[in-house]
Amino acid sequence: MTIEPPTGLVPPEPRPQFAPVPQPVAPEPSRPRSRGALVATAAGAALVLVGAGLLGHGLWVMSDSSSSRTGEIDLGRSGHTLPLPAVAADNDLDVTAATADETVGVVTILTDLYYDDQSQAAGTGSVLTSDGTVLTNNHVIEGSTSIEVTIESTGETYDAIVLGTDKTKDVALLQLEGAKNLDTVELNLDEPDIGDEVRSVGNALGTGDLVTATGDVVSLGESLSISDGYGNAYEELENLIEIDADVVSGDSGGPLIDENGEVVGMVTAASVGGNDISGFAVSIEDAMEVVDQINDGDESGTVNIGPTAFMGVTLSATQDQGGVTLDGTIADTPADKAGLKKGDTILTFDGVSVATVDELKAEVAKNEPGDVIEITYLDSTGATQTADLTLTEGPA
Repeated sequence: MTIEPPTGLVPPEPRPQFAPVPQPVAPEPSRPRSRGALVATAAGAALVLVGAGLLGHGLWVMSDSSSSRTGEIDLGRSGHTLPLPAVAADNDLDVTAATADETVGVVTILTDLYYDDQSQAAGTGSVLTSDGTVLTNNHVIEGSTSIEVTIESTGETYDAIVLGTDKTKDVALLQLEGAKNLDTVELNLDEPDIGDEVRSVGNALGTGDLVTATGDVVSLGESLSISDGYGNAYEELENLIEIDADVVSGDSGGPLIDENGEVVGMVTAASVGGNDISGFAVSIEDAMEVVDQINDGDESGTVNIGPTAFMGVTLSATQDQGGVTLDGTIADTPADKAGLKKGDTILTFDGVSVATVDELKAEVAKNEPGDVIEITYLDSTGATQTADLTLTEGPA
């Protein structure tokens, strides 16, 4: 199945190194911290990761079949801001305003992407500790260069930093700066049963107001396979809880709560385009295993702790084997300071040949901010050049 972007949207463009980009959302004039999102639809159901930054040209779109779920990201440019969609009063969604009890420990998240405050994404999260650790999806904060978190029960707003992530589980742990004495969510690490009633509480459509979508657990142990806009495998999310609730863009990272008000999952993905909406959530047990590993400082397996190393390049949409061609650099980043330019092709990174984007990503990931590395590259004239780069902290 192919999901076409709405008319008038720009085609995919290169994006900064290297992560898939949560797409921008436009500010709502009457409420500065609120954000909206467009959702592409089609005759058949598709699946999307449900951060509100996922606009029509930037949905993480997956086909839906009885045997498997696969898909790819339709990337748009990170700096492109679109007007808010026209949304009916109830948006045809079976949701209600979240109650006071349902908002306790729940936050809305707004991020700036890749050093551009006009390119933003939104999502939801859950407060785990009174000093401000927050659980959300990795795809909510991926690519962010600043993160603003609002405690919805009090209206307090905090800046946040990323403590750690696991892309393969779509889990991120944030720390709110200066937070104390916060109310937290209650967790239930037991897996729900099929047929149990559950509620998704989230920042639906990025409006900044929490709503609740109620449904039942339909199945357990579901898997979603995702590939990126370059045709490379992104990640496969496993052991997901499927629910028949109206989960939409902006709900990503929000709590899935049981009849006792305890969190049993973290909302991650949803279907769009069919007659009914299905939501998908990471089990809270799986999410907390990642949280515990981050808190233990155990950067093993697929868990990343702390800031990532960053070159500051944008990649050409067309890549030939034998090197990684640049579309340009971001101002004042290591690549810019080293003199790299549009059309240059990186051949080696710290002595290791890099023939593809994935190989370059892997080599950068082995380093820490502050490391000094040497690259070899072909400039636009075809001449071989070398440069030393001191890697800096990059987007989440």
